Amino acid sequence: MRLDGLRLGIERDYFCTDADAGILAIFEAEAERLADAGAEIIEVTIPGLSDAVGGAGQHIAMYEMVRSLPQYLEASGSGVSFEALITEIAASGLGPMLDGIRGPKAISEDDYRVAMETVRPALQKSYADCFQGNRIDALVFPATLNLPFDLQEPGSHRHRGQDISAFAASGHNVQPASIGGSPGLTVAAGLTRGGLPAALGFDGPMGSDRKLLAIGIAYEAIRPAMPPPPD
Repeated sequence: MRLDGLRLGIERDYFCTDADAGILAIFEAEAERLADAGAEIIEVTIPGLSDAVGGAGQHIAMYEMVRSLPQYLEASGSGVSFEALITEIAASGLGPMLDGIRGPKAISEDDYRVAMETVRPALQKSYADCFQGNRIDALVFPATLNLPFDLQEPGSHRHRGQDISAFAASGHNVQPASIGGSPGLTVAAGLTRGGLPAALGFDGPMGSDRKLLAIGIAYEAIRPAMPPPPD
């Protein structure tokens, strides 16, 4: 797929606000590279995106995970229980979090229904309106807000005046497609000056999976060779 005639949208408020400077620098450079290769970069806005993605959106993943993952482990014949899986998680804080959403912090059926029947459709409509209204083929954005971090000491990230977990910051930009069910793609983009990897994210309209993969392949063809991380 050629980049000539491709229309890529950038929604800066949700995807770029308070992104790490090194991450943002690579994103801006690669957006310019895409433009130089023939893509038309369109500045877009998606009103209410943060609200649509917010609290209730997470209820979907948390509600479904603690039900689907044990079923998958049993059906796979792995012999690994959900409890055993939790005990082996190395990332600090994730094990207790997963354990908590099975008990005292479990998502109720009512909250899940609100997320599925109200929040998710609103998010899907916001995305569809953006793609259709701006006639864009995909959104492009920094895949994460923050740099890679030590799983044992994840720390936090400052976002919109609040400290959020590093895990939340790393997953922030992929949430809209994940929650709404749109195709999303992450493609390595380069290394920061400190030698840490950064990536671009691409989200497409519903049903555009093949086209989104073609966009990713086209971007990889113009991206400079990825250097190995320093020792």
